[in-house]
Amino acid sequence: MKTLCKTLIPTLVLLSAPAFANDVTTTDSARDVKFEIGLGLMFGGDELNRLEFDDGTSNTVKAGSGITIYGGLLIPVKDQWSAQVRLGWFNDSAVGETYGGDTIEVYFQRLPLEGLARYDHGKHGFGLGLTKHLSPERGLEINSDSAEIDIESGLGLIAEYQYKFGTSGYFGVKAQKMTYTQDGTDINGDGIGMTFGGLF
Repeated sequence: MKTLCKTLIPTLVLLSAPAFANDVTTTDSARDVKFEIGLGLMFGGDELNRLEFDDGTSNTVKAGSGITIYGGLLIPVKDQWSAQVRLGWFNDSAVGETYGGDTIEVYFQRLPLEGLARYDHGKHGFGLGLTKHLSPERGLEINSDSAEIDIESGLGLIAEYQYKFGTSGYFGVKAQKMTYTQDGTDINGDGIGMTFGGLF
């Protein structure tokens, strides 16, 4: 029996070593720096422009609304904590046609720079941080003619929840608190929306 035990124990140690090594590799890999790419849809903020149509409908441009496309990095810090940095393009627009048949478009675009502290627990990720919207611009285009108005962006707050699925995908809910300034007047840029993306 002693001989069997002496033979069995080293064998079990050798068999468990590769499994342990795989666990270590998986854990280390999960803490590597990851690249992020995503798409978001936001709603909210003050109305900036409105196009009204003959059928009684209208389309608006709002300071907290629009489509955003972004990329960034997720940098491990300690345990389940990470630093998240993003740069994106954020735009809301409305398109119509004048009585003379000219195409008219009004828009509000900006480049959000975001930095978040992120905590991950299983499939769930929670982020809280700051955002600065670079080069915010209100614009008007009629056919090939255009005019732009530059406005100022303050330092805003963002909060985000992400639910991870598959090997790299996620679905998120995001809220932002932002104030713009034009000619001394504050513009509410608060918004809430959805995000879809992946971490690779």
